Amino acid sequence: MGDSPQQKRRRLSDGMTAKILGFVTAVTVSACLLVSGMAIYTGYVELIGGLERELRGARERAASGIEAALTEGRAELTAVAEKSGASSRKQLERQLAGSRYFDGLATLRGEKVVAVGQTLSHPLDPKVLKTLLASGFAALPEGVGGQALIAAVRAGEALLIGVYTPALLEALLAAERPFGQGSVLLLDRRGAPVASGNPTAPFSPDTLLGLTSRSDQSVRTIYDATGEELRASARALSADGFHVVSTVPTRVAFDPLIAAATRILTVDLIVVLLVALLAYRTTSVMLKPIRTLAAGARRATEMDFDVEIPELGQNHEIGVLTHAFNDMMRRLRGYQNDIEAKNRALEEQNEELQRAKETFEQLSITDGLTKLHNHRFFQDHLTREIKRVARTGSALSMLLFDLDDFKQLNDRLGHAAGDELLMRIARVMEGSVRDSDLLARYGGEEFAVVASDTDLHGAYKLAEKIRMAIAEASFILDDSLRPHRATVSIGVAQYHDNRRKFFQDTDRALYRAKDAGKNCVEMAEEEAQEPLRTS
Repeated sequence: MGDSPQQKRRRLSDGMTAKILGFVTAVTVSACLLVSGMAIYTGYVELIGGLERELRGARERAASGIEAALTEGRAELTAVAEKSGASSRKQLERQLAGSRYFDGLATLRGEKVVAVGQTLSHPLDPKVLKTLLASGFAALPEGVGGQALIAAVRAGEALLIGVYTPALLEALLAAERPFGQGSVLLLDRRGAPVASGNPTAPFSPDTLLGLTSRSDQSVRTIYDATGEELRASARALSADGFHVVSTVPTRVAFDPLIAAATRILTVDLIVVLLVALLAYRTTSVMLKPIRTLAAGARRATEMDFDVEIPELGQNHEIGVLTHAFNDMMRRLRGYQNDIEAKNRALEEQNEELQRAKETFEQLSITDGLTKLHNHRFFQDHLTREIKRVARTGSALSMLLFDLDDFKQLNDRLGHAAGDELLMRIARVMEGSVRDSDLLARYGGEEFAVVASDTDLHGAYKLAEKIRMAIAEASFILDDSLRPHRATVSIGVAQYHDNRRKFFQDTDRALYRAKDAGKNCVEMAEEEAQEPLRTS
């Protein structure tokens, strides 16, 4: 048996209740997520700002401490050098006993070294010694206990060297650890740690070197050898090549944000449940009057904008809503038709504009008479080829053609015949050049070819091929039907890192071809051991 009308109404009511409840819940969830997202984002921005401020602050404070230690330590060495020179072991031991910054001292005089306390590798690596002499500071990879920082001053003809106490540097760095859980490192020019305020998992040299190679001192994300993500910031010291880097695990900074986000989402869940309960009770009360509108709305979703809901009168809110719904559908149908018509018209206009643009672009680079590329395109293409040659080192040559006795032909047969000859010559040349060559009308009766990946002698062979093709062709230019012949003079040159000279060499070669009797090919004099000529 089928469902009774009452059961159908009940099923319809349940469906409407579920839809309204779902809508209200969705809106509530969206609002909660929006507000929560804004709160979490604001917290994220604050945490990032605080993280960057803390990292930069720790870096600056540590850098200031290290700078002071380097300056004062070197001042101590200078005082020792000026006072006694500390050339004997006893003098070194006496000075080391009263030193605040060093646990090793040494004097280096030629090949002779006197050292006390923390010993130095000797002879010093030439690179280390060069750095030490240039900036006064260097990192000593082979010091006792590992990496060591050394300073040096001149003491007469000797060099007085001090090995900084690692514990002193580590204490200065450890005092400035960001958030009390990060670390501060002193790096040498190779990106290797000289001292650390907090032993951490090692970093790859490329990671630290990439961090110190940047000059903007920004906070960046890096990873240690265990794959843990950290935020880091580096600053160069006045001692050439040395950097202070402050790091902190990302999780340390974001733990408070995760805890706050968890609390916010918990509150969101409670709010959504309360609003859903309220929406259910409200829809149960107002469901009956909107049942018809709900059924019409479902039909509207199935019938697109052609839906029409029977109007129930306008003596209550649902009736007004139904009338407004139908009016909205009629307006939307009208808008849709207008939009489709305007889109079609716009597409047609775009197609016409595209065709006009393509035509204009082609005309702008094409010679109107010969249909070859024009002078402008020739110059642009040559610029690109010169850049390519600069990258690849390949050869590049240019051929410059001048039609022999063209003015006399123009005077004798008229400009129309001259134009016809230029067009016919252009077709002959097109059939003679290679696909990789650029043929262009350079101006008047002059043509040019840019020959890529072609040296001077290869260009000469190409020029001879074109010259012979023109010389062997005959042309009907006027009503007399009498065949006419034409010849060209050609100059050839190869590019050698100077564009202006490239043109001058080609032009001079062309004039030499004219002076040699025309109908011949001449190469640039400076590049040809024995000029080749065929006439």
